[in-house]
Amino acid sequence: MSKHKRSSQVELLRLIGCIIVLATHCNQAVNVINEPDSLHAFRYCLLSDGVAFFWMITGYFLFASSDFVKKWKGVITKIVFPAFLIYILGYVTQNFFYESEDVGFWDNISLQGFFEFISPLASAQSPSLPVTQHLWYVIAYVLVMLFLPLVKIFVDWLDKSLVPQIVFIVITLTLWIINDITYNNLLELEFSGLKVVAAAYVLIIWGHIIYKHKKVFENKIFALITGVLVIAGVAFRTWYYMYSDSMGVENAFYCCWWTSAFSLVLVALSSIFVFSVKRDGDSKADKFICFLAGFSYGMYLLHPFVVSLLDKMEYFKYITGMWGDNPTLTTIMSLIVTFVIVFAATFVINWLIRQIKKLIVAIPRKLKKA
Repeated sequence: MSKHKRSSQVELLRLIGCIIVLATHCNQAVNVINEPDSLHAFRYCLLSDGVAFFWMITGYFLFASSDFVKKWKGVITKIVFPAFLIYILGYVTQNFFYESEDVGFWDNISLQGFFEFISPLASAQSPSLPVTQHLWYVIAYVLVMLFLPLVKIFVDWLDKSLVPQIVFIVITLTLWIINDITYNNLLELEFSGLKVVAAAYVLIIWGHIIYKHKKVFENKIFALITGVLVIAGVAFRTWYYMYSDSMGVENAFYCCWWTSAFSLVLVALSSIFVFSVKRDGDSKADKFICFLAGFSYGMYLLHPFVVSLLDKMEYFKYITGMWGDNPTLTTIMSLIVTFVIVFAATFVINWLIRQIKKLIVAIPRKLKKA
């Protein structure tokens, strides 16, 4: 990350994305018998756009520089290397999380086994353990960076005039809406390969355009308009999902994918909403937002381990059984409590890691002074 002053608005959007990703995986782990269909649909439609937030935020700064060497250094050291450590941790702990108690912690763990475990990376796929599946995003990010020099040429052309920017938004939005109507049968967007790159870059370029014109949205009227539209959009998305599911559509859940038009529009509106509230960036609230958001990537990397640990401890059976016979109350309270636990645990773990890192980095300096 560059040394420019961090924007509390951008960091708030980053934190929202992180919260949604964590809440999504908590949401998937909480299964309540006889849960109302409307509540099931609503919570999935509300908690669907974490990845879309991250892609759109990427667009805010991705095209600001042509120093691709510096960008790749950042990608390798700050994104790829930590993710690789998670692959190692996931492989080493798989017996503990997913095997029966009669299997030892180190049974069948070997260097050859690890290379076999990560072999899907050769085809841009993430190993299928629950604690590593979420790293498909890191693989997609690397693919996105490979195409950056070419895409930057296109974005530089877009930046020359407002008209091509509007045309780009209209064309991509139209394609995305038609694709939603066909339940992804038109574009067949996926979470891997070149299609994930294309879908990601649409969000990234939208983010670039919105951030480029963010001062235009610094007006309370935009906060009112976008706030209402986001609420209405989530409600319509919920209805559309329930309607499609009731009609027996095989891919009805597509409207909850980050590649859907719903995600594209709702994240764009949410971004405009945040930018419409002008902040000086020096208040305690702003500093706290930046502080929390600074741990977002580490929390993203580690949260599946916390969820898997809770599952191994049979926590989900316990938490869903303590709210009585009301499935609505059980769902809502179980999700809230689980999210608070996962968020707090991953934050504390990352804070401790950061403190340990500071101590290690300080050792050579202290030895030199001695």
